[in-house]
Amino acid sequence: MSHQTKTSIISGVNPVIKTLVLFGIAFLSIAFSFHGPGWAVIFSGMFILFAMSGVTLADFKAIFGKSLVFLLVLFLIQSFQFNPLKMAFDKGAVAVLQALSLILAATSYVMTTPNSALLYTWSQILFPLKLFKKRELEGLILIPVLAIRFVPEVFNEFNRIRFAQAARGISYKNTSILAKAKNLVSILYPLINRSVIRAADVAQILYLRGFASSGPARTFYKEYKIGVGEFVYTISIGVLFFAAFQLDSFIFSAG
Repeated sequence: MSHQTKTSIISGVNPVIKTLVLFGIAFLSIAFSFHGPGWAVIFSGMFILFAMSGVTLADFKAIFGKSLVFLLVLFLIQSFQFNPLKMAFDKGAVAVLQALSLILAATSYVMTTPNSALLYTWSQILFPLKLFKKRELEGLILIPVLAIRFVPEVFNEFNRIRFAQAARGISYKNTSILAKAKNLVSILYPLINRSVIRAADVAQILYLRGFASSGPARTFYKEYKIGVGEFVYTISIGVLFFAAFQLDSFIFSAG
């Protein structure tokens, strides 16, 4: 899946507001125990958000495919903690739905927010820390930005190495667990090597762009404002979760 920033309605929303809304989605998804009807409302809204973000069906299939193993492991871990079987299944299913909602929201966020906007966002969120020296502040800003952008690059590099080795005759199908583990080691070594090289390149680029320098404070090319679009975006997400909560309350209180 390409991680090129999508141009859409959502990409024009103030990135600070998008970040705060993402945190809100994470909190509401975890803090409240939604049931089937509520999750149906939430995921309907998430798919609308996906469409407005310019994310294609092929992108969604790629995201779901990459997340499938993680969701399955999460389901099993959550299920084994409870007994009887019905409660275990319910808890595992809720955990998967919570994780999937966060994956969809985070994907929409990442794919509609360029690197420069991420830097601007965290510089605004961490504004109180400007009491410290500029170098320490920029280091704190870069930590979440690089984490958001670097992890997908590692996954893409993993796939490129795997495909390259498959073209050289290394098969990962119809082999024993021991053989798969041995083949995995042959991927991890070049992956770590490439990741270290990539990290050094990124550090050099950031240095050339003025980060961690003793010069004047770094400015941004674009300053974002809060307008009608930001209010509509925030209220829409709030209404979505409020509707999910009310629908669950109505159905289960009536039952």
